[in-house]
Amino acid sequence: MELVVKVMVNASAASLGGSNFGIESLTETINTLTSQNIFFQVVFFSLALAVVSIFIWNFYNSTSKRDLLGLNLRKYNRYSHPLASKLAASALYFLEYVVIAPALLVIWFAALAIVL
Repeated sequence: MELVVKVMVNASAASLGGSNFGIESLTETINTLTSQNIFFQVVFFSLALAVVSIFIWNFYNSTSKRDLLGLNLRKYNRYSHPLASKLAASALYFLEYVVIAPALLVIWFAALAIVL
């Protein structure tokens, strides 16, 4: 088919006064680019697919845990008075599960949305 296209382009160029610009040069450029770059395109898309797969795997592993954050904020509760200890535990629980965990999930889902 490439030979047919070149013959037709040469015939039309000869009938137009021998102009070598236009379709013939475009056809040669496309054939050169596709034959030289097909290997690099395959390698690039394979690497991109591998990176996206690793990202999705890490996303799944981090969000499927029972304890999403793995923070042990109870160790910072050093109050001996029962009321102060409960207030500090409540504040640390609020910080961990109402502030940090949703922020982490929003960041992960935003990154996943950008990748996809």
